[in-house]
Amino acid sequence: RIDVAAPRSLRCCIAKYTAAYGYDLQYIDYWAVDPNTVVFVADPNTGNILNFNVGDNVDLMVPRNFWTRLAGKFGTKFFWQEQGEASSILNA
Repeated sequence: RIDVAAPRSLRCCIAKYTAAYGYDLQYIDYWAVDPNTVVFVADPNTGNILNFNVGDNVDLMVPRNFWTRLAGKFGTKFFWQEQGEASSILNA
């Protein structure tokens, strides 16, 4: 578990965004999201399947463009259509 090795949490949400409802953001309270948490939302309805909501403390631990580069490598529509959604999510 990532939160045992370091005081950080990773939460993963596989969802489909709809314009009428948006993302169901109830996970913020349910998962006790704090500055040490990364919420990873995978949504194949967008151009880039990978979306990260990164807590401030976690963001300071990685290079400035880390999350953008990660999404740019594994989350592009070209990548996940060729390799599969599961591959995109697992590689990230």
